[in-house]
Order: sequence, then structure tokens, then C-alpha cells
Amino acid sequence: MANEIKYSKRDWSYVEILSYICRPGASWMKLTPNNDPNHVPRKLAVKELKQEAKSWKSFLHHTIETCSNGSELQTIRALVVMTIMKKKGVNIGLLVVGAIFDMANKTQMRLIILCIECLSGQILC
Repeated sequence: MANEIKYSKRDWSYVEILSYICRPGASWMKLTPNNDPNHVPRKLAVKELKQEAKSWKSFLHHTIETCSNGSELQTIRALVVMTIMKKKGVNIGLLVVGAIFDMANKTQMRLIILCIECLSGQILC
């Protein structure tokens, strides 16, 4: 994506996530792009999602990765939804273990690493 706004030095494209799981014209919530590499998209409004993405988001929300807010989708969960929609496969056991680890350590790093590995084909998910 040649004219993509560079949000950070991440291994995934925020523009790709947005265009793959959202309706045309959707945008990241409360985001003003700038040159700070730590200033990245944080969440999407669920109402902006395509129907298939809403269904996967709902499934994840109610069965695997529970969260307190159902009207917003955090960037990392959007990445999981995109991974599923691309039919890359997701190891549910790793998601559950990662969610437990994240809750215990208050981090989402394991989920991020898992999604990057699945999208890049480095591991069988």
C-alpha cells in the first residue's frame, strides 16, 4: 500500500485491517495521524464492521476473548478478526492461554505475536 499513512513501526498494516474488516469510509476512533511512532490506532466502532467481521467479533467476545465493552473493537482484536477472515487459522488454545497470561500480566503482547506469526505464515495456527 504505497500511500499508506505510516502510523508506527509495527509488522501489520492498519490501513489493511481497516479496509479488510470495515465498511468503506470507516476510520479509527479518535485518531489524528502524526509522526510519533507510539501514536497508533487503538480501536474501531463495531458499527463500522462488515457483517462477517461483526459475527467473528461477537463470537470472540462471547467465547474466547471476553472484554467489558462490546461497542468498540481494540486494534489487536481487529487483527485477530482479520486473521480469521483471511482463513489463516487460529490456535484457540494459544488464544486462551495468551488471554490468561495477559490478564495475569496486564499485557497483550502474546496475542500480538500470535497474530503476526499466523499472518506471516511463520507458524501453523
